[in-house]
Amino acid sequence: MGIGRPFTNNGGSGTADSPNEIATLEQLEAFRDYINAGATGGEGEYFKLTASIDMSAKYSVGSGTSWTPIGTSDKAPFNSTFDGGGFEISGLYINTEDAYQGLFGYSTGTIKNLTVSGSITGGIDTGGIVGYNAGGRVENCCNTNAVNGGSSVSGIVGYNNGGSIENCYNAGAVTGTGNKIGGIAGSNSGSVKNSYNTGTVSGNGWVGGIVGSSDGSVRYCYYLNTCGAKGTYGGTSKTAAQFASGEVAWLLQNKQDTPDQQVWGQKLSGEVDAYPVLTTDTSKKVLKVTFAMRDNSNYDVKYTNPNGTVTLPENP
Repeated sequence: MGIGRPFTNNGGSGTADSPNEIATLEQLEAFRDYINAGATGGEGEYFKLTASIDMSAKYSVGSGTSWTPIGTSDKAPFNSTFDGGGFEISGLYINTEDAYQGLFGYSTGTIKNLTVSGSITGGIDTGGIVGYNAGGRVENCCNTNAVNGGSSVSGIVGYNNGGSIENCYNAGAVTGTGNKIGGIAGSNSGSVKNSYNTGTVSGNGWVGGIVGSSDGSVRYCYYLNTCGAKGTYGGTSKTAAQFASGEVAWLLQNKQDTPDQQVWGQKLSGEVDAYPVLTTDTSKKVLKVTFAMRDNSNYDVKYTNPNGTVTLPENP
């Protein structure tokens, strides 16, 4: 098993049914070192976060310690499955000019069900979740990191080279000193689907709300119209009011391959969600209510949750 599995005493055996469990920063570091050493045992194994982890006590501006990403471009790409379990890794801090920066550096595997927050500064191919996604999958992930880099920079994946990004959102500011800057992917030659961005994006050229530059596909993606995008580059512009109304959450959910399986929702009354959230909570499911004229032409559309109320449109 390569350098030896560092998770033997933490629960799990590395299989899909019994993934290696990660609950502390020390275990996350051991997992990173295990992968980056080129351990043959890491290939095809399954890892799962079982608690939220705050990295800020060790990785911060004050400490001067910068996180080394999981997966390298030479002998040790991440080629396993990492399930965030719906937990958050907060306090991520990276400050370097190197390429392939993010929580994960270079991945050909699957990363899912994870929220990441903190501050990232890197070189080219820098992303909040993954710097370089070479044919892997990134799904059900959220980034609120401020992400800074050179070219091919974004909140989720810096360079999506043949991989797939699905059901992800970015709320962090993304800034590049070069070209190909996007909310979800800086450069895309793979697939980006059912995702949205509300973070600001800025760069020298090819700046998009969803992707900066794309030779791949971008479907059912939406970005806040004030994010600073300089072109469409895939995705549809939506206002803050359209996001708040539930419209975008409804679109994201109902464009799923299996729309009956809930992925997106949004609380629209009481303590409301300003933007769509990744959730299986059926009370947050968004329903579309269409008001029609006698000739069946649409008069107005509103959105609500189950058992919610809808205000009649003016002059119904």
